[in-house]
Amino acid sequence: MRFKEVPDIPNDLKYRKRKDVRGMLDSFVNKNIKYAEVLLDDEDYCRPDTAMQAIKLTAQRYEYPVTTKTRRGSIYITRTDMEEGSNEE
Repeated sequence: MRFKEVPDIPNDLKYRKRKDVRGMLDSFVNKNIKYAEVLLDDEDYCRPDTAMQAIKLTAQRYEYPVTTKTRRGSIYITRTDMEEGSNEE
């Protein structure tokens, strides 16, 4: 374990602004694809697991046919109402 000297402790937290999770899910469902990786912008979420939880809860709350998974720090969404191999655009 190591440490690094810093001049001060940062006090700036990411300001919470409303995320358009429903808009992203609408776009995903309307594109008629089975799988997608969610790409986060710097101002979206502090951590991928926080973003995944927001997507998962939004999908459940608004009954989107979508599940979420994380793999190696990346978030993936999957359509649950499409058969395997149905990756049409």
